[in-house]
Amino acid sequence: IARNLEETQIIQDISIQALAYLAELRDPEPGNHILRTQSYVHTLARKLQSHPRFASTLSDNFVLLLTKAAPLHDIGKVGIPGEILLKQNKLTTEEWEIMKTHAQLGADAIEWAEQNINRPIDFLLIAQEIAHWHHEKWDGSYPMG
Repeated sequence: IARNLEETQIIQDISIQALAYLAELRDPEPGNHILRTQSYVHTLARKLQSHPRFASTLSDNFVLLLTKAAPLHDIGKVGIPGEILLKQNKLTTEEWEIMKTHAQLGADAIEWAEQNINRPIDFLLIAQEIAHWHHEKWDGSYPMG
């Protein structure tokens, strides 16, 4: 049982990394963007564990799931047309509006994948939230308002 559990965990981790890598292949961001983001998320979550406002939410397990889900933040970029995603010059207003949809596309993809399971899975819920809201600004100016 322990070996099967370990193998399942390895498969999950590799699958997450493979999906994130596919998104990164299409993205002109500098190399290792996904790993840097994952590291930042882990470091920030660990620091916030001791903050009274977040201590009850940021259990060790939640931080682990958050860290594992972080690489999926840009998975929706796979759905952005290459001529927009890879454009070297500044995007037009219309192109920028399309680019901003990558957060919703990522959340929708994870939600679609969840439709075949019988119960909520914490990892998928966190991954969907990260994909959906990872660019949202406190003032509501981007992307969902």
